[in-house]
Amino acid sequence: MAEVEWDFFRKILNYIAMPDKISLKNVLLSLIEQLEGVSKPDNEIIISLISAIKAMITEEVKEYPEKLEKVAEFYEATDQKKALAVWIMYHHLYWLFLTASATEAKKRSEKVNLLKRAIKHLEEELKIADKLNHKQLEKAVRGRLGKTYRNLGLLLRKEARLLDALKAFEKSLAMHKSISDRLGIARDYAMMGVVLKDMGRLEEALESHMKALKEHKKLKDKIGMAKDYANIGIVYRHKGELENALQNLMGYIDTPIARRKYPLDEFGKVCIEEARLLIKDISND
Repeated sequence: MAEVEWDFFRKILNYIAMPDKISLKNVLLSLIEQLEGVSKPDNEIIISLISAIKAMITEEVKEYPEKLEKVAEFYEATDQKKALAVWIMYHHLYWLFLTASATEAKKRSEKVNLLKRAIKHLEEELKIADKLNHKQLEKAVRGRLGKTYRNLGLLLRKEARLLDALKAFEKSLAMHKSISDRLGIARDYAMMGVVLKDMGRLEEALESHMKALKEHKKLKDKIGMAKDYANIGIVYRHKGELENALQNLMGYIDTPIARRKYPLDEFGKVCIEEARLLIKDISND
């Protein structure tokens, strides 16, 4: 088999950790040059790697990366470090394939199953990144796991599988905490609060929304803060604390951000309706 230098695999790992298509294209060109003058069957590994890199560049993975399995198995007998790098490529491409398939799937249950499979490949990728002691790659994979767990949680909530949704958001939160992703942390707390409210666990929901608000304040994220105030108001309304509910809902409605969002999105419409009902209830008292 034609020899592929470790430097090639190092650059691939760095790309997966921090995508840079220009550097990846340079790697692709060098591999294509290396392919010249190499005859079958010695060129099979290079051809498989070229195909994998093209898929990474376009992010259009239309089939299972089965050929990479054979490449990884070949290197397992000759160079364990290269084998681990190829397995990283394999799981990364599989994750891209399953994520794209979930986006295109029509049935929500199918989307859920595809995302669960995608998570398994990310978890395997994380284990290998740890073996290679590639900290930047570990951080990138943890971020992708957090995002994928959150997407899974959103789907599970729509299916009214609230406990499963809560667990997914908790796993997303754990991932985002492990890499100090404050925006991810804030969004996870917000969604946990929504699910806890749906479950009737109002004190926990309020606590979660308060944590989301705290994180958004640190980030000076006014849109996130406005939505947190609205969510807090909705929880207070469910608790029967009407004055607190209205005060927090107005904290969303009165923001310049909310006033600019016309026509109102669904969240804005819910807030306006909640405030209208609150004013009516308070007036009746």
